[in-house]
Amino acid sequence: MKKFEGIKIFFIALITGNIMGIILIQIFQDLTIVNITIMEIVLVLIIIMLFISSKLWNKRHDRIKKFDNKTSV
Repeated sequence: MKKFEGIKIFFIALITGNIMGIILIQIFQDLTIVNITIMEIVLVLIIIMLFISSKLWNKRHDRIKKFDNKTSV
């Protein structure tokens, strides 16, 4: 993965995490220490899942691209 791709994925995950944070704040309403801790853990898990899914998507995309190149020759 190139440096630019990593930065792009990080910002996409950050924006998505912020959107999910707003949704979670609406769900938890009363922000106590326990709810804030749970919310932060959920946001970190969401960002990790976005990185994993992005990496899997890129691998799948590369496999499809290699297969298309082999069949087109």
